[in-house]
Amino acid sequence: QAYQAVVAIKHSKLLSDTSLPYKKNARLYHPFELKEYPEDVLVNTDILAEKLGYVHLDTGAMYRCIGYKCQMQNVDYKNDEDMIKLLANTEIVLTADGKIYLDGQDVSQEIRTNEAGMWASNVSTREVVRKDLVARQQKMASEKGFVMDGRDIGTVVLKDAELKIFQTASVEARAKRRFLEN
Repeated sequence: QAYQAVVAIKHSKLLSDTSLPYKKNARLYHPFELKEYPEDVLVNTDILAEKLGYVHLDTGAMYRCIGYKCQMQNVDYKNDEDMIKLLANTEIVLTADGKIYLDGQDVSQEIRTNEAGMWASNVSTREVVRKDLVARQQKMASEKGFVMDGRDIGTVVLKDAELKIFQTASVEARAKRRFLEN
């Protein structure tokens, strides 16, 4: 089954033709250089954000932070009342240099484990968590330029994004990318 990701840009600067970096085998491509878009070509959101002078808002990291905090504080993610309290007392800061702060503590490494990915998966099933994080993402994007990527970015989080890039990848391509990232 193919996975669809969306890259959305809010408050975009006027993009020149060379502003959209694509990466294939570690070479950046201009989008019009490619007649076809094979699975190993992807939009590199970090480079795109850097070129635009924006911050790459890693929405997945936000879910990882909530999952991580649930584990550290032994909060049952299935209990909506407990989750509402946890969310109300949670600050997540994403910086331009890729650091992720949870309640003032740099958790950039801690949330990148496979275990943290499972925690993120669990908390993302909860409507109370999704509503809270979507609202935070929308607020962040309204304050300054961000590049966001994720499944529901273009349809839920930033419906009015000035630029949306849709990508698809097979399960095999996603597995290969994850393997190479680690």
